[in-house]
Amino acid sequence: MHFGTVSAVGTLLLLLVVLLPGWSCKKSDELPDRMVCTIEGELLVWESDKKVEFDPGDPPVICLMEQRYYKPWSSYRVPLHSVTVNAQGRFSMEFELEKEGEYYLEIEGFNQTWYVDNAPSPRVLYQEKQVLDYRLVAFSWVTPRFINSKNFFDDTLIYVHGIGINQGPLPVFVGPTDTIMPWIHTTWGGGQIGQLRHFASCRLIRSGISVDTNIYYFVPPGDTSIVEIRY
Repeated sequence: MHFGTVSAVGTLLLLLVVLLPGWSCKKSDELPDRMVCTIEGELLVWESDKKVEFDPGDPPVICLMEQRYYKPWSSYRVPLHSVTVNAQGRFSMEFELEKEGEYYLEIEGFNQTWYVDNAPSPRVLYQEKQVLDYRLVAFSWVTPRFINSKNFFDDTLIYVHGIGINQGPLPVFVGPTDTIMPWIHTTWGGGQIGQLRHFASCRLIRSGISVDTNIYYFVPPGDTSIVEIRY
């Protein structure tokens, strides 16, 4: 009995030695309820690597906002922290966050005429360090160019309307086409913001079959350009 008891105790101790390190490691991996977080980022143009231009004497301010809910479908944002963007377009901030909180970045004090709006607010992750750029949507100026890539002689394209290129009479293109429209339209730069995209809504009649279609395209941000709409 004595030796059996010693053997059982030894087995139990061995199991504890094997299991405890794994249990301890799992606990150490869990994030604390509060943590000091650091963010570094740049002020950039939406869907490009261009830096946002601004007056160094009146630099924009990046704000940390907390999303709070008073109903499941209703919320508001509370400012917690703010920093001024430096002359190189960079910003850095350090703050304490709660694990269960929901946080975003916003911009204030920025009314430059070259930028139409800001893109969706970037969400701040719950981690010690992160790179999180803030992007603004730039104005752009475009001229549409309709190109029949197939060069089918019996093709007919009826242009109905579009996002970012509406102006003048609605054109109809028959057969091989490479036509630059005689206007410049002011719009926003990029290809997509949330659910909003640049497109031309057209009716294409090819080989006697009529199909309504949207032709999507990209607009270079902050520039004057000819955009190709191919079909």
